[in-house]
Amino acid sequence: MQDLQRVALLHFFVQEVPFFDVEVFLCRTFSGTPKASDEMVNPKKYPIANLPLDKMLPADRHWLPVIFDDTKNPLEWWFTYSEKPKDRSITLINSRHS
Repeated sequence: MQDLQRVALLHFFVQEVPFFDVEVFLCRTFSGTPKASDEMVNPKKYPIANLPLDKMLPADRHWLPVIFDDTKNPLEWWFTYSEKPKDRSITLINSRHS
């Protein structure tokens, strides 16, 4: 990974209380084989134009496609869960791009 760059900061809230933040990094050049982890059981490669967004967390549908668009540079995104994160009911409340 030679071209690692920070592309986004995600803020998550539960009922207006800060819950967690996520820093997102992008690397366009990678060698090796992706390996399974607790968070990614069966890693697979997908074309950027055909990401399986319907199988990802709801927040991913908002920010993930944008980070691959070279004309936009997402800086920060704010999301709120209606009840508990495991309910997967999430709302984008704001975003800021450069």
